[in-house]
Amino acid sequence: MMRAPQIFGAPAPVIPNLFGISAEGVGVIGMLLNFLVAYLVSRATPPPPEHIQHLVEDIRIPKGAGRAAEH
Repeated sequence: MMRAPQIFGAPAPVIPNLFGISAEGVGVIGMLLNFLVAYLVSRATPPPPEHIQHLVEDIRIPKGAGRAAEH
């Protein structure tokens, strides 16, 4: 796997590993933690009001999209 030679001008990784996990592996752990926190927050908080749910749905599938949204 090819790695970028520099990040923010540093010649080597700023933190070479975290608790024995490589810099690439820490990203996977961060992703899993993100999903876990998002799930827990979604269960611990009430759902958004109905008008907000409709707003999000209208943004997801805009009016006038026609057959483009029917796949």
